[in-house]
Amino acid sequence: MLGLGSSVSKSGKAGPTIVRDGLVLKHDYSAGGNQPVSTGAAYFDGTDDYITIGDVFDLGTNDFTISFWCKASDLTSFRAVNKFQDDNNQIFLGFANDDKVYFLVKGGGNVVSSGKSDTACTALENTWIHVCATAGANRSDGTGTGVIYVNGTTSTYGKAAFNLSNDDQDLDSTGSWEIGRRQESATTTYKEGYICNVGIWSTALTQAQVKSIMHKDYASLSDSEKTDLVSWWNLDTAYDSFVFDNHHGGGDTLGAELITNGDFSNGATGWIEHPADAASVSFGENGVTIVQSTDLDTQNRVYQLDVTEALKSYKVTYTIHSALYSDVNNTLKYYTGDAYVDLPGQGVGTHTFYYTRQTGNANWYFNLNINTDSVTDYVTISDISVKLVNGNTGTLS
Repeated sequence: MLGLGSSVSKSGKAGPTIVRDGLVLKHDYSAGGNQPVSTGAAYFDGTDDYITIGDVFDLGTNDFTISFWCKASDLTSFRAVNKFQDDNNQIFLGFANDDKVYFLVKGGGNVVSSGKSDTACTALENTWIHVCATAGANRSDGTGTGVIYVNGTTSTYGKAAFNLSNDDQDLDSTGSWEIGRRQESATTTYKEGYICNVGIWSTALTQAQVKSIMHKDYASLSDSEKTDLVSWWNLDTAYDSFVFDNHHGGGDTLGAELITNGDFSNGATGWIEHPADAASVSFGENGVTIVQSTDLDTQNRVYQLDVTEALKSYKVTYTIHSALYSDVNNTLKYYTGDAYVDLPGQGVGTHTFYYTRQTGNANWYFNLNINTDSVTDYVTISDISVKLVNGNTGTLS
């Protein structure tokens, strides 16, 4: 599993997988020399680590730009940014098996770009590299060109403007944008290394803009550099299993409440009630009290909330007013569409967590899990809030 952030570690890792010192350097002589452009990066172990963002935006016939920083001890077939529906519909920016930057774009079976940088980047292994590819000069009218920049230039390791074929091809697809691996019809491959500051624009940046953005994290981008920016992921921190789109508030900019009456003051308005699953349900000053009797099976749901948008992330907060019976089996749970998962906060107080609705199931709900032991239990919950997190959030996998 992929770890991200100073306080995050995933199973299989010896400790936090974050780089903090001298991560990516830029020349800033007014500040006294080289200065770090980022405070962290995602580390991929080369076995099964990747970030999935979902089919959240398409490029159509727009000009576009993809950029990122990376560092790897072996650049051969290093995987960076990928959107794969099938072999006929895919976008890939990373390194080929000859260590050259490889910019592959296909739509509807038509190759738009299969450009490679002019020189292998083997000499840049174990160093931080900025990679950027643009597809522009009016793709929609059939005169588009591609450019590959390495460390802000097209010389030595990059590739100056080359003609795109079928460049007015619509690139809408159902593929998922991913960072850290590449999918193909026959194989899915991973490579070890670090990636940060991934950006996607719906325009072709100029070389001057590329040289400017490579020296910045999101907070340092100018207004003009954000004009056609679709998404940007610093990848310098994470909350549990989520990385947020810095261009849309970094997890702090939220949509409207997806529920009504989250305090239950007028009953279960906005929720689907399953009273048969509970011994009793009552409403009071503190919210809703759910009582489970000793003869009920485990994983009994009481209230179910329908979350409608697949592969979107939601910020959930709730307040518990009464502690559950201390038996290990008595826990509040929510449903991911695949499994029941313990809510991260079980004790009295206000708790927050993030949730991504899976493709196959639209249901999210509170659930009281209690074994058929000798104790009847209850819990009082109020102030439940569910809000969509704006932007294109990623899930660590």
